Amino acid sequence: MEKRQLRRGHRRLDPTTPLIKARPSAGAAGARAASELRALLVACGSDETMLPTSDEPIQLLLAAGPLSRRIADESSRRTALVLRVLLCEWVRGELDGMQLRAVDDARRDGAEWAELAPALAVETASGAHKRASRLRAEALGSPGEPSVRRTPEAVVAVLADRAAEEARTRATALETRRNQARILDSAHALVEARSALLVDEDVEYWLDEVLETLDNVSRRDGPTEVQLAALTGCMRATLRGVTRLARDRGQAAASNAASQRTLEQVRRLLDRERS
Repeated sequence: MEKRQLRRGHRRLDPTTPLIKARPSAGAAGARAASELRALLVACGSDETMLPTSDEPIQLLLAAGPLSRRIADESSRRTALVLRVLLCEWVRGELDGMQLRAVDDARRDGAEWAELAPALAVETASGAHKRASRLRAEALGSPGEPSVRRTPEAVVAVLADRAAEEARTRATALETRRNQARILDSAHALVEARSALLVDEDVEYWLDEVLETLDNVSRRDGPTEVQLAALTGCMRATLRGVTRLARDRGQAAASNAASQRTLEQVRRLLDRERS
């Protein structure tokens, strides 16, 4: 009876909840283990010309097995053995990622889960799908962060979150490019309207600064953040100067309708930038 009550009171876990335990990872140390292991084997008497390079970690592990066990110095031998373990862990993570990509490629080409079952060392199609889900959960985790729970729901949730984040990033980048285009267009239009604007020495100076900044914008890479800030500041100073002259002289800020529209365009842009 007591056991049944405990079961009834047991809280069902959300299958999408991340695991509390942080995902272990060999990280950068694992990536360096191959070169460190090879250098130690050479320093302890192994023939360098007979050893695989550090870019061949699996071959190096195969060669390092007997060689590391024969190292005479106890401290060096222990270090070599631990490096082998670390390198094995790093290689395992790399192979898991390769296997997942191979599964995805096979699925995109039309392979059924039942076909993949023997290759994934399981007996059923559902087992193959679960195995792929575990691989994907490992791939989605980040070192030092809670591991992704190995359930289909958790994988789908993480993929959805990442897709949403990528969409937000793309939207932000698109809006940044549009804003850059608006600033450049307004700056060019202001320079082109120069002859129709009320100007004095200060306004002429700021218009020259706008023109010089535009001339320095890279055609390939576009404007830098510093250049965009400079253009915005110079256009604001120009607009302020022209408005002051129009008020002091009791004249229109621009002598034609097109240039007046340019000033309004610049004003709207600057108001948007300020907000």
